[in-house]
Amino acid sequence: MATNIVSESPHNNFDTILVLDFGSQTSHLILRRLRSLGVFAELLPCTTKIADLTWKPKGIVFSGGPSSVYDEGSPHVDPAVFDLNVPILGICYGCQEIAWRLDSKNVARGAAREYGHADVKITKVNSHVDRLFAGMGDEIPVFMSHYDKLVSLPTGFVVIASTKNSEFAGIAHEEKPVFGVQFHPELEHTPRGTEILRNFSVDICGAQANWKMGDFVQLEIARIRELVGDKALVLGAVSGGVDSTVGAALMREAIGDRFKAILIDNGCMRLNECEQVKETLGHHLGIDLTVVDAADLFLGRLAGVSDPEKKRKIIGSTFIDLFEQEAIRIEKEAENTPNSGKVEWFLQGTLYPDVIESLSFRGPSATIKTHHNVGGLPERMMNGQGLRLIEPLRLLFKDEVRAIGRQLGIHESLVGRHPFPGPGIAIRILGDVTKERVEIARQADNIFISMIREAGLYDQISQAFAGLDTNRSVGVFGDQRVWGYIIILRAVRTKDFMSAEVFNFDNAFLANVARTICNQVEGVARVVYDLDPTCPEGSWSNQIAPWQWYIHGTGSTGEYLELSPDFKNPVDTSDAQGIRISIDGTSFWNGQTMERSEIIPQTSENLGTGRLFYHFSLMTSTTNPPNPKFEHQIAFFESHFTELKYGLLSGDSASEDNTLRWCVSGITKWSTQLEAGNWYNFAYDIDFDAKTVSLWASNGSDPLSAVVTGVSVSTSTNSADWHVGELRLNNGGTDAAAEDWFWSGIYVENAPITATIAGPLAGQSE
Repeated sequence: MATNIVSESPHNNFDTILVLDFGSQTSHLILRRLRSLGVFAELLPCTTKIADLTWKPKGIVFSGGPSSVYDEGSPHVDPAVFDLNVPILGICYGCQEIAWRLDSKNVARGAAREYGHADVKITKVNSHVDRLFAGMGDEIPVFMSHYDKLVSLPTGFVVIASTKNSEFAGIAHEEKPVFGVQFHPELEHTPRGTEILRNFSVDICGAQANWKMGDFVQLEIARIRELVGDKALVLGAVSGGVDSTVGAALMREAIGDRFKAILIDNGCMRLNECEQVKETLGHHLGIDLTVVDAADLFLGRLAGVSDPEKKRKIIGSTFIDLFEQEAIRIEKEAENTPNSGKVEWFLQGTLYPDVIESLSFRGPSATIKTHHNVGGLPERMMNGQGLRLIEPLRLLFKDEVRAIGRQLGIHESLVGRHPFPGPGIAIRILGDVTKERVEIARQADNIFISMIREAGLYDQISQAFAGLDTNRSVGVFGDQRVWGYIIILRAVRTKDFMSAEVFNFDNAFLANVARTICNQVEGVARVVYDLDPTCPEGSWSNQIAPWQWYIHGTGSTGEYLELSPDFKNPVDTSDAQGIRISIDGTSFWNGQTMERSEIIPQTSENLGTGRLFYHFSLMTSTTNPPNPKFEHQIAFFESHFTELKYGLLSGDSASEDNTLRWCVSGITKWSTQLEAGNWYNFAYDIDFDAKTVSLWASNGSDPLSAVVTGVSVSTSTNSADWHVGELRLNNGGTDAAAEDWFWSGIYVENAPITATIAGPLAGQSE
């Protein structure tokens, strides 16, 4: 097993606030806010044993979370946290955790969920507790998102904030620096939230606001030199992107020519990209760079391939083959170099968001594992060549990486460059990849980006590109009828590359871009602008209207998700399209050992109260059928209080099982045999107030009927944790075949139930 060497956390040089994560979707924002204040912060799961820490934090923040503290199996902190005698701030669930620890009767279900804007009245006590809201007056607007609430004040605490619906919106211990708030200071919707976090971290915890990238660079260079030694060589793949360039520059600064960078030209890179990388890395930064021209090899292997999954696999495996060849060549050359050691290290550009997703608390059903962002390359290089992994950017967010790039003298045009997918233009071509099509897409993309720059819009956009649709369209230029390709333009803004909004260009600008591309790029007949609010390529989370948050493997979104009228239940006339959600041996999300492809609908509506019906239909086919040898978890909530399961359940002794089950808290309450080509229609009947769940079901076009009723269970949802899709427990294997699951009629409604499969908007999509 290869050794994974990561950056030591810089606790010896920077005061650190520890954030304990209870599964909140916004835990990372707490870190971002603290670091923006110059205070170093690090995240660990809430289940971390304090005895395992090798350092003492200046203060601790308990994050929010989707669970209820009083439910069996809910996450709780190590009691030793309270013996550290450092300041503690509990946010939402974290506040309830503090109160529940003192007396379980302090927390209960609220009469109504408190979600959205609220005005908090600040109570002055004229003691140390006033420091949390120092300088904020008598009232501040905040963002609330909780159902459970404090119903009594914990012994030894005083009230420091309240709302009309929450008497204990803010609490503090009379003597100890322990605070709790029922709102979210990390969100932008709490305008003065950053001030609250500053008051806590700097004024209450006494942390120095000295987290600066210039200091980090010098410390990391010294650490790399000590780690690598004075002879060993380090290999790294570079692409021209921000992360690989900054990582390479940092290694060059630390060990000079003993860092060997390899750039493989797959023939699908941006216009003049190889020349730009050679100029930036080789000439400007002085990095020992090897460029491998493999365009013909890649394009030859891609010939006739239109499926994006196959494209990605071909490009990935070919890249690894070539990289291994270059590694062997460099190793042999090093043998003849005086005072030079062996190739012992492999550089990887892992960033902190990858690490956070691996560390975040996800409950007992999830396996927490270190994230590897290059897929099979590190595994093959380390296990095959005996290399060790070094990740100098592992503790940094994207904006911090850009700041380091500026510290190292990398030109702003590269530091601020938009992301570009690893497989390159090949996955921006909808259809077969040919040299001609790549060149057309490349030229169109260059024109689009150049005109964005000329208009002064580049830095306002997070990602922009031009794709090519191989379907042809008729155009008229002058007096001539033209039959050519369609270019699809896309531009979005995003803060986290998880969700995005379309960038609104002036129509005159788009018309000028379209005219320029059609006039200058031979073979193009039409240009369109994509207004779909999907997230940029390369992200694991996407908005596929009207959905948000898409979880999948290492490939592009289109490899796991496809919308089509062919994929819906024919009797569903409320929806224009159905959804194919696929899972395969690449579907390992964030280093987990289970394979996952899921859509998680998001809404600001309160879905955690009253009686609701969660509708969906699903079907499989004889092509890419589900594997009955593995357990599948289907259409589940984050807490798995109700879900479908298919296949051989973990722990069963049989070899396979074709049963589709409805389970409540893991116990089967209803089952049937799964038959390919048959539509199975369901509605989860959830009474959040009575804490019961029932199942409605039918086949084909038959209306729904209640098949199981009134099962008691601890119901819970944060209105954004219903996973529509599949999770396959494949024990970490990568040999399982692809599976296609087809989904239709997905919606949530209040009682009474719509039993017809045509749906609540029958006929309106036709």
